[in-house]
Amino acid sequence: MTSIQEVDEKTQTVSTVGWTTITWIDDYLSWNPTDYDNVTMIVLPVEKIWTPDLVFENSVGSRFYDTSFFRPRIYSDGSISWEPGGPMELSCGLVLTDYPFDVQKCHIKLVTWANTGSKVFAYAESLDLDSYEANGGWKLINIEAINSSFTLDGETYAEVYFYFTLRRLPLFHIMNILVPVFLLSVLNLLVFCLPPQSGEKVTLSLTVLLAFSVFLLMMNGIMPSTSINVPVMGIYITIFMCISSVSVLITVLVIRMHEQVDNYRLPKWAIELYALAQRVCRTKKQNVVGNVEAGKEPGKYKESVAGSEQPGENTESDEQKELAEHAEQRKVGEHKRHQPVRAKVGKDEVSWRSVANVLDLLSFYAFALIILILTGVVVGNLLSSSAKTVSSIEL
Repeated sequence: MTSIQEVDEKTQTVSTVGWTTITWIDDYLSWNPTDYDNVTMIVLPVEKIWTPDLVFENSVGSRFYDTSFFRPRIYSDGSISWEPGGPMELSCGLVLTDYPFDVQKCHIKLVTWANTGSKVFAYAESLDLDSYEANGGWKLINIEAINSSFTLDGETYAEVYFYFTLRRLPLFHIMNILVPVFLLSVLNLLVFCLPPQSGEKVTLSLTVLLAFSVFLLMMNGIMPSTSINVPVMGIYITIFMCISSVSVLITVLVIRMHEQVDNYRLPKWAIELYALAQRVCRTKKQNVVGNVEAGKEPGKYKESVAGSEQPGENTESDEQKELAEHAEQRKVGEHKRHQPVRAKVGKDEVSWRSVANVLDLLSFYAFALIILILTGVVVGNLLSSSAKTVSSIEL
């Protein structure tokens, strides 16, 4: 084997380049060198002599090399050496669960197609990797040959297996898939840091959701359409996509609560959410509201009315005084009807906006914890699984 050209996860194939040194003895092609001017070796076209009917059983395209360009060397003792070679596309069942830290074990199966083991018995002697060229995406970590045979219709046929183990070099996939996905998940957290009045919370959350969709489409374009070995990385991106969808829903809810009129009484779950934030975060959120606190405006009305009475104006009629008092009462009544209806949690007055701020805060901490735990578990399992596979192969 001289190189690994390509590993196609979609079609489950491996493209290789190499050659096979085949030797056998043909008694009909032996001669006495002294009778032919001491000629001990000749080269003939492959079509002029008998060749063993060897085929690559797991080849996707042609069953063997294009042998028309490779001529065998024939020696005077009847031994023949033939070295055909070229590109070969092989079928290989790739297990992509640990992508991009996966290790793949493939094989080349060489069998005699028509001749039984009693006539042609194929076996491998050695493997040559002196001319092997490293691949930028895969590292060849092991290769071995196993001689075997099988029985069909009472006849024994020889077969040779060449097993080679490849480990994916993950740097490219880490930089182009894993790191961007993690950074997008961090952007999900920034959604909860934007103030609702900025008007960009929903825009950012939807942008992150669409970015996750693009990465999931990229994964589907690489991975085969199978439900047997689903890549953990694909599940990882899908979970983050679901998390991003939840963040959109929470963002819409936060904006709706922030714009809610305080005349509506807070439900029980909103008050319990605020109390939970105080216990978990150990902080007391200030009410970021535009409404005034109860009791301040009535004082203003009273001050304005009282200040309007100037000395020397006691000559008003009783009718005018009654009209002034009636107008003051109407203003105070109107203000009371428009005062915010707030609940008490400890010493804090809880409004809709304060509940919205608390929901943003709790969502930030919850999503950050989920992202860190999920990323650590996924990457840790992938690395440990890859290390175990490599160590078992080396042993």
